[in-house]
Amino acid sequence: MYPLKTILAVISSAALTAAAAGTNWLGVSEHDIDTIEQMLPDSNRGLSRPVSDRAFWTAYPVSGHIRKRAEKHRTGKVPEPDEAKPYDLPGNLELSRGICCMTIMEAKENRGRYLPQLEKYLDRRINQPSWTMPDLGIAKARGVDLQSARQIRDLAEVYWILGEKLSPETRKAIRDGLRKWCFNYMLRACSARKVSEIGGFNWLRATTNWNPFCWIGVLHAADVFLPKRQRAVLYANARASLRHYTGAFSDDGYIVEGAGYYDMGFSRFLDCAELIRRGTDGKLNLLAPSPKLEKMMLYPLTYSMDRNLYPHFADSGTDGRAEGMPVYLLAQIDYLSGKANYIEYWKNGWDAGHGLFLCEDIRRQLLLDKVRDFHPGRKDSVPATTLFRQPAVLVCRDTAPGPKFSFAAKGGHNFEDHNHNDLGSFCIGYDGRIVLGDLGYPQVGPGYFNSGRRYQWKLASSWGHPVPLVNGCEQGAGRRFHAELLKFRESAGTVMFVLDLTGAYPDKAGLKQLVRTFRYHREKRILEFTDEFRLKKPGIFRGALVGFFPFVNLGKDGGESGVLKFRISTDVPGLSLAAQEIPGRSQNGKRIPYRLDYGSETPVSEGHYTVTISLKQVSPRGKSGS
Repeated sequence: MYPLKTILAVISSAALTAAAAGTNWLGVSEHDIDTIEQMLPDSNRGLSRPVSDRAFWTAYPVSGHIRKRAEKHRTGKVPEPDEAKPYDLPGNLELSRGICCMTIMEAKENRGRYLPQLEKYLDRRINQPSWTMPDLGIAKARGVDLQSARQIRDLAEVYWILGEKLSPETRKAIRDGLRKWCFNYMLRACSARKVSEIGGFNWLRATTNWNPFCWIGVLHAADVFLPKRQRAVLYANARASLRHYTGAFSDDGYIVEGAGYYDMGFSRFLDCAELIRRGTDGKLNLLAPSPKLEKMMLYPLTYSMDRNLYPHFADSGTDGRAEGMPVYLLAQIDYLSGKANYIEYWKNGWDAGHGLFLCEDIRRQLLLDKVRDFHPGRKDSVPATTLFRQPAVLVCRDTAPGPKFSFAAKGGHNFEDHNHNDLGSFCIGYDGRIVLGDLGYPQVGPGYFNSGRRYQWKLASSWGHPVPLVNGCEQGAGRRFHAELLKFRESAGTVMFVLDLTGAYPDKAGLKQLVRTFRYHREKRILEFTDEFRLKKPGIFRGALVGFFPFVNLGKDGGESGVLKFRISTDVPGLSLAAQEIPGRSQNGKRIPYRLDYGSETPVSEGHYTVTISLKQVSPRGKSGS
């Protein structure tokens, strides 16, 4: 069914084989490849079934949403992404929607009604000037990135499903496009001895979501098109590469990217693991049970402050709202672990037919079919307090009935993946939303991810976090700027979390020592934190609070913000408070962030500030008064 000679004839021999002896730059040897090759079948396969399998496609459920979308795309104009902007998001998404919905409906009906328009969509997709984002240097190398990985995966699945129903010209265009934008680059990268031999942006040793997100597109296309030897090359290198991603998790299951990127990365890691296990008939298992993997799978519970509410640390956050993990990811974790940790979220199923990306829709539907007959085992118990000790991140949940008053704080260092300069930052949650503290992801623009300009966005700088300015200095950016966990103690309803922030600031700040002590009083629903500082010579120390609600009713030592009130005590004379809007918006652009600056302009050599935060008067129904 698949003329592989067309693909292979133009791939150089250097790209097809690893070095004759030794290992490549990922540590993969010829022996590794030989071993995996023996595990693989000769035949190719996709995620679903070819259109000729009428039993499968007749039974395949198609939502009304996908039916309407497919008809709209069949009779409408072909989207035209701006060729001057290869990452034209609206145009590209419309192409993806059309390809997804029309492929599913053509497979469902098998009448040829959607083929003429679908082939126009495929032609437009394949012949874009670049399959990749323009600002990472990947396009020149014709490599794989977050944008092209989905495109690669979906084009391979269209080919797998519709096969010879597509015209010979379209089938050739798909093969040529995948060779040009995926296989040539990946097989060359997997044969290289040194990373310098690989062009473009290289994610194969990345510790971020990029690693599994890109690999699932590559592996899926390989399963559809490549012969056994080349599949073995990619399987072996994927196994080695994905260890860098899983290695980014601490032993207690924390990853610094934040909740949103956990979804983006870990769900694709599970997809990669399932594909490799299926492709090797269970012989190669990336999900072999281990204490660390169990902790990684518990992250949606251990990192949550409240139901579906996560700290807004690093590049994460949803304007303070509870967002939660996708229900199908939670179902996938339970299904693969054999547990019932998230069954309350997925037991009633989910809408699998989004009609946006073909493989993601099909994957969700196939998973939904699996869990209908799944009988999970035990449910793990999660304590009210989670300390991720290695990265020094604390999450405290409220166990009392009614609206929850929760708390999270972080240490770490200022060279983390998706870093913000945020050592000592914290969040307070109440009744399912972040009501004070770390604002999360800024509304980003060009240069945020791939240049030294990230900290020009106020919400990524320490100025935009609830941490001090010392002699006008913000925290430094880089691995050497770090926090040290000094103490953690939990007793009698109070959690103490003590961080040494001295190393977070540059030398010009003139710090001898800065220690921040958090005390979370769970039953009283009070958070207090104290900054104790010593300077090399008399200077100015000022603290800050930030949040999505204005700071109002300010007095000489306190005020209110949303449902909270706060008081500040200090031994430094001349305390003053000043509130302002923060320039720029948070991720969704719908909320104005606010900052309260507090401190004194009186130079001192040492001192302390204590901020006590509590709910305003609580109404009889348990809701905080306004």
